Amino acid sequence: MGLPMAGHLLAAGHAMAVHTRTRGKAEAILAKGATWAESPREAAAGAEVVFVCVTDTPDVRAVLTGAGGVIEAAKSKGPGFYAIGVDQDQDGIAPGRVLTSMVKHVDTAVYDTIKRAKDHTFAPGTIMYDLKQGGVGLSEMKYTKHDVPADVLAKLDKLRKLVEDGTCVPPTTLEAVKDFQPPKL
Repeated sequence: MGLPMAGHLLAAGHAMAVHTRTRGKAEAILAKGATWAESPREAAAGAEVVFVCVTDTPDVRAVLTGAGGVIEAAKSKGPGFYAIGVDQDQDGIAPGRVLTSMVKHVDTAVYDTIKRAKDHTFAPGTIMYDLKQGGVGLSEMKYTKHDVPADVLAKLDKLRKLVEDGTCVPPTTLEAVKDFQPPKL
């Protein structure tokens, strides 16, 4: 998935540094003009935007928070440069450098499941813990909220409410992304 995205960005004239754990997997994109980086931090160091495309949570965390990771790059660039954490609140890893974290509230699913079992209302099946059910959300932005303009925070809150009430349905497939029209805020 990352290789096609990178190819489109290069074709559009964007400079790019890439890193993979196995350099051989990057040879095709390097041949198209990308620059090799020895670590995620090195790839992020000169970037305005960083895309991470890895397969599972441990890999994402390693790229973001590990030694030589993206959060280290944001720290080294100084004020005005941020990383965005994933899965859990990572704001405290690099106070002032992690703008926010996209948090999975696994505790909500566990609590609800235990409550249903205790109340004898548990039924097997799939339950989607999305934004409306409190399954995901942004961290509190303890160290960076003051860096985000109030109107942007208000737009984020409005967008959250539009998703929760079903007015705005985020796309879930690549095909749906092509047709998606974001709401006017």
